[in-house]
Amino acid sequence: MNSWLSLVLACSLPVFCSAKSCDQKARGLGSRIGGFLSCSVNHAVPVTVCLGCHENFTLMASDYAEFMSNPSCAKRYTQEDRFDVIQTAYVNVASIWEKGFCSDCYDTNGTESLEVSHIMNIATDLDNCMVDKGNLFCNLCLANYENLNIFYNEFVKKHKDKICFDVQDKVNRTRSKWSENCCPRKASLTIFFSTIPVAFLLSIIFYGTSVGVYRRTPEHSALIDEESEQNIEEVATSDTWAGANTQVNLTRNAPANLLDEIIVRRQPGPSSTLESNAVVAI
Repeated sequence: MNSWLSLVLACSLPVFCSAKSCDQKARGLGSRIGGFLSCSVNHAVPVTVCLGCHENFTLMASDYAEFMSNPSCAKRYTQEDRFDVIQTAYVNVASIWEKGFCSDCYDTNGTESLEVSHIMNIATDLDNCMVDKGNLFCNLCLANYENLNIFYNEFVKKHKDKICFDVQDKVNRTRSKWSENCCPRKASLTIFFSTIPVAFLLSIIFYGTSVGVYRRTPEHSALIDEESEQNIEEVATSDTWAGANTQVNLTRNAPANLLDEIIVRRQPGPSSTLESNAVVAI
């Protein structure tokens, strides 16, 4: 009784009562912010934040607008709070909704748009078809896949690439699964590496064949004969010079009595006399 009476008397002071009310509202807003943040984490993969956390975001935004519209509360938690905790927390958390273009998932009255609902249903039907049909889904689910592409491409053109992240993630995951199984775009590395030895062997065969064909041509044969004759002449010339040099060296190194004997033996003939004189001169 005394505590209740104290509260009534305290609330008779406008300043105290206003501060008490703002503190309660601040704690309530903090709970709303935490609720939306927790919901966003739980719906992060696969992305279903826009469709799964719409109620949490609506309640958070409503409480924040009400809190900031109160001058006393806004002053107390913006001007007097140097950290600006409430506004900073709300802006950072609300950016998740804005970056995901979540508002584009809904009509102006806040209900999920018929286009988004239709595309999500088509994507879900395709996912179920790929599971039910097993290895044959590439053929049996082709109509579902084409239907999804038609509606999604029209949706992208209409919204000018500002697509709700839930829809983007759903369609991208479905397309990725379809492409991996039905539209392989990359050749197998095993096939690539197996062709390297074959290409190398073919290069060697081509080079060897080209050289063999070239050597059999008349022009190449004539060139080889000419080079052979030139080599023979060079060898003969070198042998002649080598013989002459050998004879000169032997004559220079011969003893004096041997030179005299050579001169005596060659004296009868005129030609021999000339050769002997040439040797002595050397």
